[in-house]
Amino acid sequence: MWFCISVKIHDHYFDKLFQIPNNASNITIPEDENPLVSINPSEPSEPSGSESVSGSYKDLNISYTIYRLGHSDIFGCKNCKVKGDKFFMGTHFCRISKNPNNFNILDIIKCKYTFQPDGNNNKFYTILASPASGVLHVNEESRYFIHGSISMRGKGGGSYAYNYLGMIDRVFGSEKNTIEVCSGSIKGRNVSSSPSAPFTVDINPAMKPDYVGDAQKLDGISSGIFNRWRGDPPYNNKTARKMYGTELPSPIRLLEAGARVCKPGSLMFLLLGNSYQHHPKGVKRIGCIAISVIPNNEVRFLNIYLKYEDA
Repeated sequence: MWFCISVKIHDHYFDKLFQIPNNASNITIPEDENPLVSINPSEPSEPSGSESVSGSYKDLNISYTIYRLGHSDIFGCKNCKVKGDKFFMGTHFCRISKNPNNFNILDIIKCKYTFQPDGNNNKFYTILASPASGVLHVNEESRYFIHGSISMRGKGGGSYAYNYLGMIDRVFGSEKNTIEVCSGSIKGRNVSSSPSAPFTVDINPAMKPDYVGDAQKLDGISSGIFNRWRGDPPYNNKTARKMYGTELPSPIRLLEAGARVCKPGSLMFLLLGNSYQHHPKGVKRIGCIAISVIPNNEVRFLNIYLKYEDA
C-alpha cells in the first residue's frame, strides 16, 4: 500500500516543475509577501468520466478553467499560474480573469451535481437544492448561469424562509466574512456568539444591527473588505413603510453599495419579489432561482451576482 503527498509552495517553484499548457494565459497573480509552505495528504485521483461530480474536488478537469497536470494529483488554472491539489483548486476563483464571459459557475458549486442529457440533445447539470425542495440547473451551453424552481416554508416577520440560508451554504459553500443588509431579525456579530455570524446592516436601530444606516450607501464602511453580500429588502412600499419607516430601497443602489464593500470574486445574493437583471459595473448576474414560499404560495426570486472586478 502506498500514498503520495502534495506540497503547496510558492508559484515560481511550481513553474520549474510543471509546464503550463500553450493555451494558458501568461498573466500571473501578485506574489504573497509571506508565502507559507504546507504539506497535506493527497488522496488518489478520482476516475474521470463519472456522471456524478462535485464542484468541491471531483473531476476538476471538466471545468473550463481548471485542468489536471498530466496524471499527477496537481491541478492548475488556465487563466493564471495558481496550482494545488484538488481540494485547494476546488475553491479557486481566478481573480485576475477580467473577462466575465470566461466564468463557469460549476467552478464555484460546492455540492454534488449530475450531468444529464435528454432525448432532444439538450445537455445540462442538475443540483438538488437540499435542504430546500427542488432542483437547480446549469445548461451545458450556458455554464455561466444557474436557474431553477424550489420551495420552502416561510417564517414570517420579515425573516428568511426555512432552509434558505442552508441551501445557499450547501450549494455555494459557507462564508464567514459576509455582510447582510436589510438584516432585520438576523443576529449580527455584536449580539451573536457564533463565529459565522454576518456583519449586519439595518436602518432600524431596534433590530440591533452591527451598523445602523442606509444599505444603499453604506457610508463609513471601507471598500473591498467582505467576501459575500446578502440582501433581503422589503418587497413593496407598504412593507417598507410599516417595518422600516422608509421608502422602498432601490435594488441597483443596494447592489452598487454592496459591490463597493466586497472583494473581487465575491458572490452577492439579492432576494426580491421579481427577477432583476440589472447590475453595476464590475458585477455579472450569474443566476436566478424562483422560490415558492408555502403555505401562502408567495413567489420570491433569488438573484445571484458575481463581483469580478472593482469598477
